[in-house]
Amino acid sequence: MQNRIFHPYTPFSAIEKGFPNMVRGEGIYLFDDAGKRYVDIVSSWWACALGHGHPKVVAAIQRQADVLQHSITGSLTHPNVLALADRLAKLMPTPERHTLFASDGCSAVEAALKICIQY
Repeated sequence: MQNRIFHPYTPFSAIEKGFPNMVRGEGIYLFDDAGKRYVDIVSSWWACALGHGHPKVVAAIQRQADVLQHSITGSLTHPNVLALADRLAKLMPTPERHTLFASDGCSAVEAALKICIQY
């Protein structure tokens, strides 16, 4: 089934060899379906600073998922995004700031261009 996925940062020719199938993470480690342990040197998202399965992160995700799992900020808002934007603005040299939340650099650049056009 791995040949149905385009793996970023990976030569297409490497797909035939197959890849480890990660099934869980713990601290700095990832574990494949054969039980082999790997040090996660990529550390995506929060795992970079906190590791996989950090109890405080897991608890926060569980609490939030019980209330609202996801809501975009396009013509919508919610209390947590408002609170975070306010907290971030207060960290700036001048608090009259606006915050754009984006999931990746491409989305951030696209939104920044649209903000410039609207301005």
